Amino acid sequence: MQRNLLVITLILFGALSAAALWQHGYLGIFALHFQTFGGAQVLADLVIALVLVMIWMWRRCHAGAGLVRAAGVSADSQVGGSSAR
Repeated sequence: MQRNLLVITLILFGALSAAALWQHGYLGIFALHFQTFGGAQVLADLVIALVLVMIWMWRRCHAGAGLVRAAGVSADSQVGGSSAR
């Protein structure tokens, strides 16, 4: 059930992204964020959040935990498995 929900969500977001690219183009999607300070603030928040996630992933990989193991723990918690002990 959770896998089906994930697949449906990815398909819907993919369709939304395709429609936005078709209607506005790649640069047009970002141009809207630079028209107002509010839009620029939303874009800046997104960039900051993703940079923090990237730093967390980088440090976790180099600390010996490994991103694959972290992803395995996350996937196991989603499907109820226990392979990442």
